[in-house]
Amino acid sequence: MRLARARFRDKLERTGGTVAPGLWNVAYPTGLIPTIKLEGADGVDPYLVAAIIREESQYDRRAVSRVGAIGLMQVMPATANAVAQQHRLPTVVREDLFDQETNIRIGARYVGQLLVQFSGNVVYTIAAYNAGPVVVGNWVGLHQSRSQDEFVELIPYQETRQYVKRVLRSYKEYIRLAGLS
Repeated sequence: MRLARARFRDKLERTGGTVAPGLWNVAYPTGLIPTIKLEGADGVDPYLVAAIIREESQYDRRAVSRVGAIGLMQVMPATANAVAQQHRLPTVVREDLFDQETNIRIGARYVGQLLVQFSGNVVYTIAAYNAGPVVVGNWVGLHQSRSQDEFVELIPYQETRQYVKRVLRSYKEYIRLAGLS
């Protein structure tokens, strides 16, 4: 996936250029979709989870961010335990988050919580997954009358603004490649 993104980024992500179908499959992996469906949360689109995984870790289950987020979905250990407790799941230790099933189970349920908190709004949910729900709740309060595109452009954190755009782009590609659009 990293090689496909590095060598064919313009055609895959910027211009929508013509590339071989196999390259799309490399750039947007679907091998974990069955696991995401099995471990995922009710009401959470598995292609949204796949898009988050793609942008968070590039499907590296051993990924660790500079702030300590772990695994495929880059879950913070404190968040993992809060989610596990809320869903009556066993306590999660740091090492558990390197297990892809555990990471997806916790991460997808967290996405589900955010979707509920933000009334199903995918843009707010993606922003909250990156910046935190309290901060995004404040932004929503300031810009609730704006369109989704305007909201994204008004996100004050550049990292979160770019993250939302990348996840939305990946999500749309997964849906297109699955023949759902």
